[in-house]
Amino acid sequence: MSEDVLVVDDEERIRNLIKYSLEDEGFSVDVAEDAEIAFRKVTMGDYKVVSMDINMPGLNGIEGIRSIKMIKEKQKVIVLTGYCLESMRDNALEAGASECLFKPQGIKEISDVVKRLIAE
Repeated sequence: MSEDVLVVDDEERIRNLIKYSLEDEGFSVDVAEDAEIAFRKVTMGDYKVVSMDINMPGLNGIEGIRSIKMIKEKQKVIVLTGYCLESMRDNALEAGASECLFKPQGIKEISDVVKRLIAE
């Protein structure tokens, strides 16, 4: 089964908010509560875009992006972070993120980025 978006966030409330909002926009959405589960899902699935939180227990989002990019170099990844540090943004982009958005980002902006990345 092919999903449009995989939402990865350790906070269930945030994960579900993004999931349901994107589904309301017409996307098919899967979720993962950490980067390790996301990595397994990406290896077995076909996601057009992965939305990844950075600060998570265990494998953090930057490490998760690097792991995903090792097996699927062209995988499009959006980083969503609550920490507005320029260095964190730069690290995410260097790891292979297509875009870095800061929480709380409006769902409209997230949806717009997902649509743009899917269309590329």
